[in-house]
Amino acid sequence: MSRLKRTATLGCLWQGLGLLGSRGAVLLASIVFARYVTKEDFGVLNAALAITVFVEMLRVGGVLQALIAHQGDEDRVVPTVYTLALSSGLLWTGILILSAPVAGTVLDSPRLVAVLQVMALGQMLDSFRLVPYARLMRAYKFAQQSISDASGALIGVAAGIVSLSYFGPEDRVWSLVTMHLSRVAASVLITNILCPTIPKLAYERNVAREITKRGYGILMSNIPSSLLESFSRAAVNWRVGDAAAGVFGLANGAITPAALVGHAANNTLFPILANHANDPERLRSMFVRSVKSIGMATAGLVALMIVVMPDALPIVFSEKWRDAVLPAQILALGAFLRIFTFISTNAMLAVGKPVPAATVWLSALAGSVIAFAIAPMTHGDPIPPCVVIAAVAAAASVIGMVSASRAFQVPAGQLGLVTGQAALPAVLGGGVGLALLQSGFLESQPWIRLLTITILFALVFLPVCGKIMGGGWLSLFSLSGARALIRMN
Repeated sequence: MSRLKRTATLGCLWQGLGLLGSRGAVLLASIVFARYVTKEDFGVLNAALAITVFVEMLRVGGVLQALIAHQGDEDRVVPTVYTLALSSGLLWTGILILSAPVAGTVLDSPRLVAVLQVMALGQMLDSFRLVPYARLMRAYKFAQQSISDASGALIGVAAGIVSLSYFGPEDRVWSLVTMHLSRVAASVLITNILCPTIPKLAYERNVAREITKRGYGILMSNIPSSLLESFSRAAVNWRVGDAAAGVFGLANGAITPAALVGHAANNTLFPILANHANDPERLRSMFVRSVKSIGMATAGLVALMIVVMPDALPIVFSEKWRDAVLPAQILALGAFLRIFTFISTNAMLAVGKPVPAATVWLSALAGSVIAFAIAPMTHGDPIPPCVVIAAVAAAASVIGMVSASRAFQVPAGQLGLVTGQAALPAVLGGGVGLALLQSGFLESQPWIRLLTITILFALVFLPVCGKIMGGGWLSLFSLSGARALIRMN
């Protein structure tokens, strides 16, 4: 196996483990908090996260990715980047605190004001993490980066759960806030331990111009992509109310595994693609293989989740959240479609093509705004917003793949074929699972049915994957066979 493939494979593995730890911690928190926190509390947190996630993107301003992709001397640019990061953190913390009352009024959520003002402190804290985190990614130290993410999330969840005993039933939204701030603080501390970076505040105009120029190019894409997610979260509160937004938030958390593999591979590929930006032929090959392998893995998880969700979600979160089953299934489908948008735009950003990437996300954002404004929705019903989100994801994935086809000079027909190959094993496996459920053949305890469907799905999905990836029907049932497939792909 070549050094590049080994780096990409190990990087994807570590990214996957890191995301498994961090997203798994969030899922664990959702399981615990679902039993103690009201749907309205989840709705308030959903709105606060929508705003803070968008502000975080503005605060970082594309500088993180620009530093990762920087080709020159790292030591020369780090002091200036640190100065930019801390200044931006202080600025946006103040803006969030002062504008929180406006957000509470616009979203008709008085409780949001205090929650948002406290969560604003996370922006300043996180500024101390940007430079060491970028240095880890530049050096392909995916293991340390994943440890930082996962450890921070686990510590945050532990702090949030412990704090449940300190807050009464009416104030338990503050346990959710405690979890968020503890995660940020722990991630900052652990990242700086793994990659010691003493803050050296300096400002060189040429360096700042160089970094911010590329950063603003990346920001052109990051703004609409982040705003799309934040707007969607806030629009759910706006159109259907806090309680339905709470159901939406839990459903969104329940589909965490659906996007885990895709995001892990996508995050790994950015620095690798950036370092091969001057090799068009290799870039084309890497991009096509990424669409096939990442899409296939994500599709498998999504299909399995859609089939088992009616049994799995009530078992994990309790029966009171059964109304989150259909929203979770719809959002899982949207997560699969969105992966192709992330793959295409991330690849274009990595090689210095921010305009087509920004166009993709701007189109998706415009479609989302229009759809949320005109689509008929009922207060208290979380399903219509989920349908809108999935439909927008479908349209954005098509636009993204067409744009990437032009940017990398890959025939659209080839990308369409590869995408179809990526989805085929999941469609077959999911079809078998749904057919068995509809036939009534698996009438048993929910957990037995869940286990049986998972095994049957794997027995269909894995052989088809192995064959499509150029191996045999049984390639993915052994470690040596899986390694052989990695070498081929």
